[in-house]
Amino acid sequence: MDTTRRVLVIANETCAGAAVCDEVRYRAGHGPAQVLVVAPALAGSRMGHWLSSDVGGAREAAAARLESSVAALRAMGLDATGQLGDADPLQALDDAYRVFAPDEVVISTHPPARSNWLERRVVQRARDRYDVPVTHVVVDLVREAAMTHVLHRHLRRTPPVAVAGRGMFITDASGKEYLDACGGAAVSCL
Repeated sequence: MDTTRRVLVIANETCAGAAVCDEVRYRAGHGPAQVLVVAPALAGSRMGHWLSSDVGGAREAAAARLESSVAALRAMGLDATGQLGDADPLQALDDAYRVFAPDEVVISTHPPARSNWLERRVVQRARDRYDVPVTHVVVDLVREAAMTHVLHRHLRRTPPVAVAGRGMFITDASGKEYLDACGGAAVSCL
């Protein structure tokens, strides 16, 4: 019996958001997992989708987002692949669902004030349609971009590993001491 967990992710602009990657890592679990990311090729708005003559530009932008998302998931150690989907997110989800046969679906959207998918009830309609769990992740790209100036998601070096602590100081494996800026809370966890 195959125990590989299959997670289907559908996202547009939020595909490579940190919250999506973290949620997919969690949903994949600790065993073997396959992740399929579907990015619908959408125009900037619903009206733009129907009036747009630049379908190729929308597909190129979706492909770039998809590539970034798959790379981020692979960097987390996941077996991830991606495909462009229909411009209608539910149709894209249906197409991928039939072929991929997921154990779970993750739908990523913008916050409610910016999300066309929430306005169109994509998450609720997917929950009504499929017999597998459907998880909704809200990604605020503006907030994530602001936070990268404060917290760096990918460090160029490996952070120190605390092996001992005394008072207000933490000692790493090389013997270097650091001041516990949390008032000793980290020391008490060792």
